[in-house]
Amino acid sequence: MAQKEKYAFARPIGEYKTVGDGKWSDSQAGLTKREYFAAKAMQGLLANSEMADLKIENIALSSVIAADWLIKTLENVDPNK
Repeated sequence: MAQKEKYAFARPIGEYKTVGDGKWSDSQAGLTKREYFAAKAMQGLLANSEMADLKIENIALSSVIAADWLIKTLENVDPNK
């Protein structure tokens, strides 16, 4: 699974593999990191009154681009430095 497809909120591995016994399946895992980061970026852009004149399509696209750049940057950062 690519970094941007990983889930935004960690859970124990294997805990959500079955359905029907009260556990969640992978299809019920929630937002990916990409979706979560894009939502946060969009929230910030919409909170900025200077963005009021932009089309929502442009704000949405900018949010996804920002999310992708954040993920790309995080993949290239050495946490030991």
